[in-house]
Amino acid sequence: MELWSVKPHKKLLTKGRLSRDLEGEAVWLVTGKQGWKWSGENWNKLDDVEIFEAPQYLGEPGVSALKK
Repeated sequence: MELWSVKPHKKLLTKGRLSRDLEGEAVWLVTGKQGWKWSGENWNKLDDVEIFEAPQYLGEPGVSALKK
């Protein structure tokens, strides 16, 4: 086990990383994510979700729209 690792969760995709806040202090960020899709009658769990480190753009970063 690494010093800064996140244990797997049964229902969520998890990811953690070390970052800095506005004052420059170190903070440990942990993200948990689960995707769902409406099928017209029910919500269905998505198995292929991903956690990104940075925003995902449709074209040129910072100029184009963000991906959904």
